[in-house]
Amino acid sequence: MKIFVEQYRYKKGLLYELFEPRFIKDMDENHAVLQCVGFYTNNAREIYMVLPKLFEKDGKLFNDIDVEEFAQQDYRNALKENKEKVAFVHDFTILLFQTLMKYQRENKNKHPDELSVLSNMEAKKLSMIEIIFSVIKFHKQNQHLYIKEKGIDKKKTNKIHWNKTIKKNMPVMYDENVHYFHFKYSNSRLSQNDIVLMIFYSLLNKIKCTYNINISLDSHLPIMPLREFIKFERKIPKILKNIRSLYIRDDMKQLVKLLNAYYQYESISAKKDSVGYIVVFNFNLLFEDMVNEILSDKEHLAVLKVQKDGKIIDHIFSGKSFVTGSKIFFIGDSKYYKGETVHTNSIFKQFTYSRNIIQEFEKNRGYFDKHNILLREDFSRGYDAIPNFFVFGDINHEEYKKIPEIPIIPFNQPLITKQFENVFFDRDTFHIFYFKINLLFLMKAYTIKTQKIKQQYQSLFRKIVRTRIADYYNHVYDMFILQEETLKNFIKSNYYIFWGKVFFIGEDRAVLVLEKNKKDSNLVKECVKSNSNILINPIVFK
Repeated sequence: MKIFVEQYRYKKGLLYELFEPRFIKDMDENHAVLQCVGFYTNNAREIYMVLPKLFEKDGKLFNDIDVEEFAQQDYRNALKENKEKVAFVHDFTILLFQTLMKYQRENKNKHPDELSVLSNMEAKKLSMIEIIFSVIKFHKQNQHLYIKEKGIDKKKTNKIHWNKTIKKNMPVMYDENVHYFHFKYSNSRLSQNDIVLMIFYSLLNKIKCTYNINISLDSHLPIMPLREFIKFERKIPKILKNIRSLYIRDDMKQLVKLLNAYYQYESISAKKDSVGYIVVFNFNLLFEDMVNEILSDKEHLAVLKVQKDGKIIDHIFSGKSFVTGSKIFFIGDSKYYKGETVHTNSIFKQFTYSRNIIQEFEKNRGYFDKHNILLREDFSRGYDAIPNFFVFGDINHEEYKKIPEIPIIPFNQPLITKQFENVFFDRDTFHIFYFKINLLFLMKAYTIKTQKIKQQYQSLFRKIVRTRIADYYNHVYDMFILQEETLKNFIKSNYYIFWGKVFFIGEDRAVLVLEKNKKDSNLVKECVKSNSNILINPIVFK
């Protein structure tokens, strides 16, 4: 198996020799790039894995090896048989395959114009590359299958057939007793399961040798020599056809189904040229889908994702307001490809998303009330802050195989845009935060089937986002609770002093937020102190 990198500039001749033109984009007279991520196998039965661009840094893969080396030779040779790195490539191969399969299954026909996922699988049939990785995945998930089967065999009655033993073996006389060292058993034939396992492990060995994929196969497994197995393969379709699945366990039924799929495809592809692939052309869409899996509220996304002006929100979830007892929205955008650079247009779109949500709140109060979401307070005409954030993919190039203990980290200073100074509750005051998420963590969270673990990942992600925002607010702003029976009259009398700075949370209670080290903040505090009846208590964002 050879490894390529999405969007990396290769020599044209190399790419056009190995890949179909639709996977390639010319950059100049001599160079071209692969505009996809995934797996491709050509007529020569070689597998090529195209990695996400994140893995490449300064022309290197896995911290210290030139990208070009992986395109010229098998990945194990490029890695100089480094066991840790070879094992990582094997694990990531399965992880990427599972990710692509899930995305294809759940987003079929969702992005037809963008060719987001492309596979040459026919209706209800898998391509060869999908079958191969399904066989490998089954082996990884059932590594003790052979031991389990032998354990079951031992429990079965297997009596010695004495007539056969006496006829076929020469006894030894010792201490006037007859001794037999080799016995014939009543049930000496291979069971159906034995045959299936022998085919399975021999096929894994063939895949390992043919495609140069790192597959761990213990010496005790029933593996036929490769040449003998290749000759034997002609008989396998008939053998599998005669397997009586009624009498075998569910895991063995699944294995028989996989083997049948492989040999059915083999018989077809032997008669014609065969090219297999499962790729995603726009990895950013897949990245967005993975982030949504562990971040977004599906109901809110379904209702609010596509906005009336045609703009589309990537991620949205509701959470407790930083200043009231109600909930607010958190709005996110995925920027997988663009590193740490966000263009002005992307920033403007984030603000537009928030404004559109506010307009929706004005028009569709019923939906927001149902979910206890309060974005605007009528008396002060203040708007609760809607946090915005960007999410970037990240790989630790020095420790590429390690998922960090905290897989989501904030970076960069938040961006603030405002029309007026020191008006936290103004509808034109926005804060944008930046986060990196480890790509391996994200892919594992995306493909894991246990809902409880997914919910734990979601809670972790949201907690990190919330903590970062609260820490920043506490660093920049002071927050107070004001309380007094005639508070509304007092605020009304000093409206221009308090405009954009207060948000009522009851008839006689309001939250006051002031930017630190601002002259007008001191003026507001003096104004509050001038009314000795007002109780003022400092609180923190959390």
